[in-house]
Amino acid sequence: MKQTILHISNNHSSFDDRIFYKELVSLSKYFDCHLIAGGNADGMLTTMGKDLLPAGIYNNVNILPYPVKKNLITRALRKLIPGIFNIICYHKLKKVCIINKIKPSILHYHDLDFTKIAKKIQKYFNCKLIFDCHEFYFSYFFEKKFNYSKLKKSAKSLLLFKKAVRTNDATITVTKNLDNIISLLNKNRKHIVVYNSSILPINNNIINNINKIILVHEGSMKFNRGLRLMMELFSDNYFRENVKLKIIGGIFGDENIYYKQKINEYCIDETMIELTGYINYEDIHKHLTGNIGIIFFEKTFNAYYSMPNKLFNYINAGLPILSTKCAELSDFISDNKIGYNVERNIDFIKEGINEIMTNYDFYKKNITEAQKLYTWENDQNKLLSLYDELLK
Repeated sequence: MKQTILHISNNHSSFDDRIFYKELVSLSKYFDCHLIAGGNADGMLTTMGKDLLPAGIYNNVNILPYPVKKNLITRALRKLIPGIFNIICYHKLKKVCIINKIKPSILHYHDLDFTKIAKKIQKYFNCKLIFDCHEFYFSYFFEKKFNYSKLKKSAKSLLLFKKAVRTNDATITVTKNLDNIISLLNKNRKHIVVYNSSILPINNNIINNINKIILVHEGSMKFNRGLRLMMELFSDNYFRENVKLKIIGGIFGDENIYYKQKINEYCIDETMIELTGYINYEDIHKHLTGNIGIIFFEKTFNAYYSMPNKLFNYINAGLPILSTKCAELSDFISDNKIGYNVERNIDFIKEGINEIMTNYDFYKKNITEAQKLYTWENDQNKLLSLYDELLK
């Protein structure tokens, strides 16, 4: 009989790339897998797009909506009386587990602010506990501008992070830099790096014999993903004449307002920027067609400790990568010789594009080698080994 695994996220979609498509689909071959994650007030599951799906079995994973809905009352309760809020969440989650006969051997959670609730659930079910750390939660300590509320939030995050690392059975991270921090905080607890390696088919989606160089950006375009820089590029004649931008995703909210303003201000021909809208994860590889994959993160410590999904999806698509300089990400690109790192400046980006296009065969050859090295199969094996070790 298979042992039961429960993943919980109070912030992510039910069909998150890493949580569902990679980790849980892989684990479901060996374990009885359950996921409690994003849902709406009607008990429907949220996707990465606008679609809502009913709770149920997907790819051998039983997915249930997170039972505490985000509204004005729960937000106020969480902020003003967090202890009471955590108790409410714990009892609702426990009830979901009991009703659905979920008795986990491992509880694997994905949000730092869920740590105290996770501890209560662990105690009730007497199970192993894993924290999957997707990002750098206390970056404000390294920023220059003073903001009391952000400082207070980062201080709380640091205390929670230390508690998770020092008392959980294991911690998983997405980068070596984050793993090094965990090692400093506690060398006695198990910790591993599981990259966001791609499960998408390996393709060579290069478009040749074209008048313009196609820069591809996977994911919705936001300010912290380089929207300002991208729009600034098209104020320059070089980019107007030689470059086309393809965004696999959309632009929403304040970002969309800014985008429209810059289109008008710079008199940009909108045919030079293609927006695909939301694409299901399984179909992204069909749209990763172009010449160069771009990662234009703004300079933050969260980005500093980031190794995003798009990096590995570009590799599987056969796209050399142009990235703004970002610590571990830049080292990874340089060490594997799969692209070029630049400062956040139009002239440097122009230089990077020319470097990649001039030496395209060199970077393409190295991308092909990277496709063999950085596979989800390798990261899946690390995850399975950790589970086996905890369940001995």
